[in-house]
Amino acid sequence: AYDPGDGAATSTCANATTVSSLPYANSATTCCKGNEYTSTDGCLSSYQDGEDYLYKYTPSTNIVIDISLSGTASFTGIFVTDECPNAGVVSCIGSATSSTGNPSLCGVSLTAGTTYYIMIDTDPTPNCTPFSITIRESLSPSCGLNYTISDISYSWTNTSVANGGTEVVLPIDDRYSDYIPIGFNFCYDGIEYTRLLIS
Repeated sequence: AYDPGDGAATSTCANATTVSSLPYANSATTCCKGNEYTSTDGCLSSYQDGEDYLYKYTPSTNIVIDISLSGTASFTGIFVTDECPNAGVVSCIGSATSSTGNPSLCGVSLTAGTTYYIMIDTDPTPNCTPFSITIRESLSPSCGLNYTISDISYSWTNTSVANGGTEVVLPIDDRYSDYIPIGFNFCYDGIEYTRLLIS
């Protein structure tokens, strides 16, 4: 048995703990905080079926954040939504769960002026958990992470030199060209490129 800190008040969106600035650190517990939100809400995860603890954060600028937990029991999750988890229209912005505990969620993009709810919850075995939370501006790359790859039709033509292009000759197999300036910044998988190689 232990003192749950701020008593047995149920943690809901209405009395969610406010994160006023980053970096933010806090220790709390979901124990005795009620099970107001379940797997039918928010991020639709069975890890939302234990007792809940909610934070709310309204960024003043567009920001990418990382959230990490420590000191948790097993089967713990972090869930970020753009409305209260049981609101009629709610989007799951990000989630992370861990059967061994201490999940972390990296690279969550937040929009200025939107109030986000960060919920800590369990599977519910155990039904609740103590935890320490850290929220900070992301250390993860945010450049070009939302890409898709698809095939496009292509017909070979040798008119690039005639149209002002530069011919690149690689007379031997398994070789590559010198670096070639792209002419613009190209963002792919977290890295911004300005040059390319042909091989």
